[in-house]
Amino acid sequence: MRRAIERYCPRHIPIGLDDTRLKKSGKKVPQAFWGRDPMSPPFRANLLWGQRFLQAALLAPLYRQEGQSGSWGLPVRFEEVPAVRKPGKQASPEAQAAYRRAHKAHNLSTAFVAMVQELRRSIDALGFAQKTMLAVGDGSFCNRTTFGQGFERTVLITRARKNLRLCLPHAGPGRRVYGEKTFTPEEVYKDKGRPWKAVRLFHGGQSRRVRYKEVNEVLWPRGGRQRRLRLLVLAPTAYRKTKAGRPYYRQKAYLLCDDPQLPVKAVLQAYFDRWAIEVNHRDEKSILGVGQAQVRAKLSAPRVPALLVAMYSLLLLSGLEAHGPQRTGAA
Repeated sequence: MRRAIERYCPRHIPIGLDDTRLKKSGKKVPQAFWGRDPMSPPFRANLLWGQRFLQAALLAPLYRQEGQSGSWGLPVRFEEVPAVRKPGKQASPEAQAAYRRAHKAHNLSTAFVAMVQELRRSIDALGFAQKTMLAVGDGSFCNRTTFGQGFERTVLITRARKNLRLCLPHAGPGRRVYGEKTFTPEEVYKDKGRPWKAVRLFHGGQSRRVRYKEVNEVLWPRGGRQRRLRLLVLAPTAYRKTKAGRPYYRQKAYLLCDDPQLPVKAVLQAYFDRWAIEVNHRDEKSILGVGQAQVRAKLSAPRVPALLVAMYSLLLLSGLEAHGPQRTGAA
C-alpha cells in the first residue's frame, strides 16, 4: 500500500469499498448463510448460499500520469462479514433480545466503519497522515451507522436514495436545528430553478463533460443528524453503442458527501473511479477462482479467498511497475 500511494496518489487517497458474495455448494462451510443474490433481476429476488466479504481497493488514478488509462483498483483489504444467526421461533425472549443486540453490533455497516478506521490508522503508520482518505461506497453504506460516525481525516462519499428526506439548517430565531421544509434528491433533480453546472472528469478512456447540481450545508435528520453534508445530483449521461446508433442514457445518480469543502471535481472523480472495484470482483471470481475452493475449516474458509485476493493485488501492482497500464506485446 505504501508503494502504490507514493507512486499513484499524490493528492488524496481514494479507497473504494464494496461487499461481494462467494457462492458455496457445501452446507457445512463455516459462516455461510442464505442471502440475496446480487445478480437477481429487479422483479425477483433470488437467494444465494455463500459467504459475504467486504473489500477495500486503492483507486490508483493512472490517467494523471499518462492521460489514457482509467483508474485501477488495487485490493488492500478482503475480510469476511458473516451474518448473525437468527434464533428459531421457539427461542426465549432473552435469546431474541440477544440476537437484536448482536445484529446491531455486527452487520455490514459496522464492518464498513471498522474497516475505514483501520485503514486510516494503517495509512498514518505508513507516513501519510497529512493526506486525506476518500472512502467511496455504494448505496448500502448510506445510513445512520456510517454518516453518524464522523471519521478523522476521511471523507465519506456514497450513493443516496432518490427519496431521502433532507433539509437545510434552520435560519430563524430559536434553538431549532432543522429547517421546516424538507426535500428529496429527486426533487432537486426536477427543480428547474437550480441551474445545472458542468465539470470535466476522466471516464471511459477520455475526459468527458458531466452535468451536476449541488446543494451544500444539507442536514439529514434520520441519518447524519446535525452533521453538515453535501448533496450532488448527476444528470443522465448520453452514450451510443455505435457511431451512427441512437443515443441511450445512463440513470441519474445522487451522492452524499460529509465534507462541504472538498472540491466537487475530486468528489465526482472518486465516485467515477470506484467502478474499478467492480472490475476487481469480476477478475477475482472469473479468472482467479476466488471462492471455488470448498474449504470447511473455520480458519481456512475466510483465509483462502483473502490470500488469493492479496496475490491478485500484488500481480496488478507488479504488472503496473513492469509494463505500465497499457497493453503490450509481452507474453
